[in-house]
Amino acid sequence: MNDNSSTVRSGSQLYQQEFSWLQQARDSLVHLTEATSPEVIDAYRQLLDHYERLLKDTVKVTDIGDVYLHKLAVSNEKIEEQRNNLAALVTQINTKNEELQAAYSRMELLSRTDPLTELSNRRDILEKIQQEISRFNRAGHSFCVLLIDIDDFKNINDSYGHELGDYILVASAKTMLGLVRRQDVVARWGGEEFLILLPETKQTDGAQVAEKLRASIADFPFKHRDVSARISVTIGVSSYQEVDDLDSCIRRADDALYSGKGQGKNCVCKADESDK
Repeated sequence: MNDNSSTVRSGSQLYQQEFSWLQQARDSLVHLTEATSPEVIDAYRQLLDHYERLLKDTVKVTDIGDVYLHKLAVSNEKIEEQRNNLAALVTQINTKNEELQAAYSRMELLSRTDPLTELSNRRDILEKIQQEISRFNRAGHSFCVLLIDIDDFKNINDSYGHELGDYILVASAKTMLGLVRRQDVVARWGGEEFLILLPETKQTDGAQVAEKLRASIADFPFKHRDVSARISVTIGVSSYQEVDDLDSCIRRADDALYSGKGQGKNCVCKADESDK
């Protein structure tokens, strides 16, 4: 804050010339000739006295005004300083809010993401399936779910270790993501199982997508470090029906999956559309 006290001039300084003129006028009284009537001299002296009183009052008012003007200038500087401090504080708060929002978004994303494959997790895909059920109930938009299980995955872990098993899970996830549409959702359902949501898809079309996934994974040369492996998947396909709810739709895909396991694995099986 600047100290402006040195620049403030008193009223006496501002009106120094007027006081000098007043004194000169008083001095001139002694030079008036005897021809000047006493009444005129007295009136002149009263006029000078009145002018002096006015001048002194003006000096007082000026001095008071200058004091308050100085205080106002100091107050304005303080207000400006506080305004700048407040603006800086608001900026800090906004920055913190943005950081908190970003952290919340990251936490929300993590809560919906499988940490190994970076796919949607069970919670996320169940919410998205529920949204598709709502769309089905409002407008009759059909959708399919594919339940995918890696065949004999336990033998892979037992024979080659969990490092290769994790690699196969991640590579399989990337393969699936590369073969579905942007609006489709691929999730890790648990262990070596994956669940895929196909909006706006009938069961026949869903089975074709499933067959493409099965064939691509069967042909994929999984290799990690010096270990190579071939894997296969069995896929159960279920389309949502009017008699379904979320659990029954997934359960029918699961039943179809295990039917495929019984048929020798490495295949696609469709659920009975009329069976709840």
